[in-house]
Amino acid sequence: MAKKFNKGSAPYLFDADTSWCTGDTSGELQSKGFGSCVGLVLWCSSTKVGMVAHFSGSLGEPTYHQKARDDAKEILLAMVATPKAEWDAWVFGGTSLATASTSKSTLDALDLKTSTKGQTETLIDLVRDELGKDANFDIAEHVAGYEGHSAVKLDLASGAVTFS
Repeated sequence: MAKKFNKGSAPYLFDADTSWCTGDTSGELQSKGFGSCVGLVLWCSSTKVGMVAHFSGSLGEPTYHQKARDDAKEILLAMVATPKAEWDAWVFGGTSLATASTSKSTLDALDLKTSTKGQTETLIDLVRDELGKDANFDIAEHVAGYEGHSAVKLDLASGAVTFS
């Protein structure tokens, strides 16, 4: 079961778990510490509702694939708005995918590129697959391929997403 946080930040939980947070109208949502982890950002321009999720990189291991799918479904179900609305979605991996990181994260010192790159790409694909299955969302996906970042911020008023 994904763990929802109410303080505007979805922290890395150091185990095979997913954290997420939501907000609306104003303020900022964020998450950081993406090494082999995967992030999901959703924002609805008509309601100014947003969500940031942090999927642990461990969920990319075959043992945890169903848990990753279930966590994504749980989050999407919680975010469903009536009537159906268009949502912008960003799905990205951590620094294990970055070709040239400019981040100051301590995770950059780890050699994640060789050990977890495939696992992170698999987890991205699992999350994207769940987005595509949910008929309640009209998704406009903004990140194609396998981008790597160490942190993300979502401005709820404008929908602007900042990666670092």
